[in-house]
Amino acid sequence: DLKHKTMRRMEGHKLINEGTLTGIQVKDWKITTVKTNILKSDELEQWMTDLKHKTMPEMVFGNNNVKLSHEQTGFTLELNTFDAFKAMDHDTKQTTKVAYSEEWIQSKQSTLEKESVAKDVFNYDWTYTSNYKGTVSFAGDSTVPTIEKTTEKIDVDRLKRPDPILYYSELVLYEDELADNGTSQLSIKMRVMPTCFFILMRLWIRIDGVLFRVIDNRFFHPFEKDYVIREYSHREGSYKSITQMMSPDAQKFNDPNLIGPLLKLVETQTEKIYIQKK
Repeated sequence: DLKHKTMRRMEGHKLINEGTLTGIQVKDWKITTVKTNILKSDELEQWMTDLKHKTMPEMVFGNNNVKLSHEQTGFTLELNTFDAFKAMDHDTKQTTKVAYSEEWIQSKQSTLEKESVAKDVFNYDWTYTSNYKGTVSFAGDSTVPTIEKTTEKIDVDRLKRPDPILYYSELVLYEDELADNGTSQLSIKMRVMPTCFFILMRLWIRIDGVLFRVIDNRFFHPFEKDYVIREYSHREGSYKSITQMMSPDAQKFNDPNLIGPLLKLVETQTEKIYIQKK
């Protein structure tokens, strides 16, 4: 109605709704989300060929993505499934042993060669751990955005303010139940307020009887600044030590918000990603 349209205009933003693509135009930013179905079997096979992966998660939302484009500078931050798979280290030797390795092998037998499995079951990371930190670029330009380490932190107090949320979205890029032995899920939550945006991209891994792992990338941009803050953290801990700290409620064991703070910090890094060419 007229009142609603007037409010939108006053707040200086325009919502986008084009089927599977939704988003918002606010300040100089066009921010969009695509949410759609999992890849079909032939698409999945093509991805496996292109990526040289031996197996893929049960659910691959290959066309899901978040894209943030700064219309004045051409700076683009994108979070997408294909690039997340490219950031997996399948040749890692620091692999995760699992209490149910035989069951896991059998569940993937159709896509694994028995011979190579016999030599080394875990010669690649079957937990689908990705060190993906997002894809940044300038539209139509080979210039690489400047990224610098920083001691500046995300303004948590600002995020706690009761500012109106102009646009909110959450989606999954991929998910696997690790043959009913746990969970591996890469998901994104994003909210856009009148003065800033905040994104959490989280990889949550639970391997029953073995370990918990949480890898977070938080992106924060106050619209008055010329950079996006990216805060990366990798936490993990043994299943036994963490579950002993908690009441025996299996539901809680699948809640990264409860488990995450109990895990040991393995690595953290905070960076500024500049949206202007330097």
